[in-house]
Amino acid sequence: MSSALTTNTLPKNVAIAGATGLVGQALLVGLLKDDHVAKVIVIGRRQPQIPSSSKLSASQLAKLKFVACELVNLQHLPLNDVIHRAYCCLGTTIKKAGSQTQFINVDKTAAIDFAQMILTANQRLNATHISTQLHMITAHGATPNSKVFYNRIKGETEQAIAKLGFDQIHFYRPSLLLGKRHEARLLEDIGQRLSTYFIGMFIGPMRSIKPITAKQVASAMLSYSGGSREELARFEVSNCAPSNATQPNIRLADTELANTALTNATSTETKSMGNAAIKPVISIITNQQMHQLNSVKV
Repeated sequence: MSSALTTNTLPKNVAIAGATGLVGQALLVGLLKDDHVAKVIVIGRRQPQIPSSSKLSASQLAKLKFVACELVNLQHLPLNDVIHRAYCCLGTTIKKAGSQTQFINVDKTAAIDFAQMILTANQRLNATHISTQLHMITAHGATPNSKVFYNRIKGETEQAIAKLGFDQIHFYRPSLLLGKRHEARLLEDIGQRLSTYFIGMFIGPMRSIKPITAKQVASAMLSYSGGSREELARFEVSNCAPSNATQPNIRLADTELANTALTNATSTETKSMGNAAIKPVISIITNQQMHQLNSVKV
């Protein structure tokens, strides 16, 4: 199994936070099936359960390495493996977290700590020369200027992550996620039930908020994994809606979601690669784009 991009032949180490969640579970199975992945390091509070329906072989399961870590300790976690690609699927609700402060601790602070920990580990292991990707789930409508608390925190997280120094950063902005969770989320449960009756109304301008399955999001994350900067540019030109981004290496899928604050935050960031300093490739993959994308099956 490989991604939609031409994946480099050398096996890669990947790390994932949030592998027990709705998208994270599907993504984990896809990563274990990927022939170009040598090791999948799952970081979290509890070990993920692999469903028997995934039909993973013994050799594929052997690629899984679980590292137990509380979210508050992520920034101090000493990884012993060089990471080529990192996936952040962390997310909760205010009701489950207990307060807005605790929600921020998970969806913003822990996400930033995870990303920084990956870069710190590579630096400690003298692997700063490699191309490191970050794939992160945020939310439809994420912007640091939003009056909606949830969207504002997601936007602030994107803005902070964009400054960290990854070679490639991919933000995935899904609408309502469809799928069976282990825990109850009342508003999501109501939304999922209503969406089955009103799915036909998501046309025209409403298409951008059409509910999306967790597997579709995971498939999109796999499809954007593994390519070089040049391949990524070609892939996005052929698969994205026209972009109005002024920075040539910041690609926005939908013009109405162009985030000026995010662009400004990243316009001066550079990373040293050999003798040259390059700006990171930053992609915002919208809900509508994930629906349209011919994704990898998981």
